[in-house]
Amino acid sequence: MIYSSPRAPQEPPGASPVAPPDHPHSKTIASEKIIAESKTFYLDLQENHRGRFFKLAEDNKGRRSTVIVATEVVPIFMEAVKRLLAESDARP
Repeated sequence: MIYSSPRAPQEPPGASPVAPPDHPHSKTIASEKIIAESKTFYLDLQENHRGRFFKLAEDNKGRRSTVIVATEVVPIFMEAVKRLLAESDARP
């Protein structure tokens, strides 16, 4: 079973909504949670002094992996995913 749902943004400990540029924490703007079989994926739109970015985290039975993608790169990333999905659909 696979499903997706929005989740309430969660601030990291010590984060503030208006952090100064040198503040190490990021503000979470929006967040989604996707459950697919034994894995849970978290997709967060965040912002810090360097700009906005997506943080994709995978939790698989307690093991967590994270990828950070700048918002400017997301359209390129999504086009690559579309090409790979089309390739997957074209193969038996």
